[in-house]
Amino acid sequence: MGTPNGDGLGDFLCVDSETLEVKGTWTKGDKKAKFGYDFWYQPKHDALVSTEWGVPRVFKRGYAPGDSDDP
Repeated sequence: MGTPNGDGLGDFLCVDSETLEVKGTWTKGDKKAKFGYDFWYQPKHDALVSTEWGVPRVFKRGYAPGDSDDP
């Protein structure tokens, strides 16, 4: 759900369906998702839709209004 210091790490792992070995991450390149909460995968179209929620250091302590400020 996140890094050891409580920041976001929203990538999804790709797992080989036959060997169950990790093949890598879903996203490629430098642009990564900040969060990864829930997902839906459509194999026919090779598409993944995911939702974002928050980082562990924020939801662990509870919501504060400043958490929603746009940087």
